[in-house]
Amino acid sequence: MSAPTIAELLAGDISIEEVWAGILSAAGLSAIAFSDGLKSTPYVEIEFEETQVTDHIFPHVIPGSDPAVIVQYRDCTRGSLVTRICTVRGVDSEQQKSIIGTVRRCAQEFRSLFNTDALPYHGINLFTEAGKKQYVDTENRLDKTELRHVVHFNIRSDAWPTG
Repeated sequence: MSAPTIAELLAGDISIEEVWAGILSAAGLSAIAFSDGLKSTPYVEIEFEETQVTDHIFPHVIPGSDPAVIVQYRDCTRGSLVTRICTVRGVDSEQQKSIIGTVRRCAQEFRSLFNTDALPYHGINLFTEAGKKQYVDTENRLDKTELRHVVHFNIRSDAWPTG
């Protein structure tokens, strides 16, 4: 399936954050990819950190160019996807364990959950846990757990606009 624009293809990390938020929401978690709004616990924040394109190149002919203009796009990216679980100390922190388990289960099932219906222009080649960090935000009385996943993804070869 062709993407409507190249810009859509080059924002794959944001698409993956949004799909991951949807996957976790479908699993019963309150998942937030981007939000300035009021949050009630427990909730899960999602963000890509440290994304880098690889040296893999996809030569794309700009549709309608005559003579043909070929642009060398980097079409594979790797990064750390952070899933941050937030609960209030003494109120709902006992839910941390089940939320962590749910996030890990969804991550293990990434191949079926990040399918072409959910992510039509990108493919995920690797989604593996790279660490867990727990800490307390004393100012807001939040218990936080970060699960970090290494993610490698690419633009599907049939996703490049053709017209």
